Amino acid sequence: MKITALSLQELASNRPWTHRAVLTPADITMATANTEQVFTLFTTQRGDQILGFGFDLDVPFQNSADAAYNTMTIRIGDQDDDDIYLVATELNLNGTEVYQGYNSGDFTQATGTYDAAKAIWVTLGAQTGKSLTSLNLGRVIILCALFRPTDLMLKPTGTS
Repeated sequence: MKITALSLQELASNRPWTHRAVLTPADITMATANTEQVFTLFTTQRGDQILGFGFDLDVPFQNSADAAYNTMTIRIGDQDDDDIYLVATELNLNGTEVYQGYNSGDFTQATGTYDAAKAIWVTLGAQTGKSLTSLNLGRVIILCALFRPTDLMLKPTGTS
């Protein structure tokens, strides 16, 4: 899974989102049953401001051969609070899947402003007795509203 900036045309029609990542079963590597997988989406830089995260569940996740595989959640946060932006939300077809969500965590403008490098995580929750690599269908688009000041903006101004 890789995060990319939206094009100028996409920025104009998808405010406030600035970046996206797409997660499919091909990205999942956790084969241990009942074990969640954590992806580092990116690492913040000094001055970064995250205004929020959202998702669009394009294809619900499932193991097409196992109707009893009925839960897989997504959380989005940072290394200090793994659900500060998005609390656990169901993405599995056999559960009570949620197709869109955003900013359900307890972040604020202050907690979304970073003074140093910090890992931003996407966590997939697992079901008891099932491994995430058993999922063979699904596609979720993760959206981020990120303001990253330029080096020029971060330079102190001189006084006369």
